[in-house]
Amino acid sequence: MSGRDQMPATAEDPQRERPNPPAPEASSEETAVVSPETQLVIALLARRWSLPILGALQAGTLRHYELRRRVGDVADKVLVETLRALEDENLVNRAAYAEVPLRVEYSLTEDARELCVSLAPLDDWARRHHRG
Repeated sequence: MSGRDQMPATAEDPQRERPNPPAPEASSEETAVVSPETQLVIALLARRWSLPILGALQAGTLRHYELRRRVGDVADKVLVETLRALEDENLVNRAAYAEVPLRVEYSLTEDARELCVSLAPLDDWARRHHRG
C-alpha cells in the first residue's frame, strides 16, 4: 500500500469510541443531600449557641438569667439574638409577664421537642463515627 492509499493521521477511526455527550446539568435541589428547608434548619442549629439553648430548655421552662447560667459563657446580646431566631422558627416560646422586675420565661415548642427527638439518631451516628 502506498502512502497515498493510507488515511491521513487526523481522520477519525470509525472503530474508536466517541466520547459521551455531557450529561444535562442537574438542579441544585436534585443534587442536594437534603432539602432546602432542612438546609435552613441545619444552618440555624449550626449557630454557636442554638444547640446548647435547646439542650438547656429540654429540662423545662427557664427564666432568662437561668438559661444564661446553664448555657455558659454567652454574651447577653448573642443569647437574645439566638433566642429570637429560635422563636422566629417556632422552636422556642417566649412568655413575658408584666411584673416588676419584668419576668421572661423560655420553653421549647412542640416543634422543638420533635426536632430534638429527630436529632437523636444523628447524635448516635456521630458518636459511633467521630474520629476525634
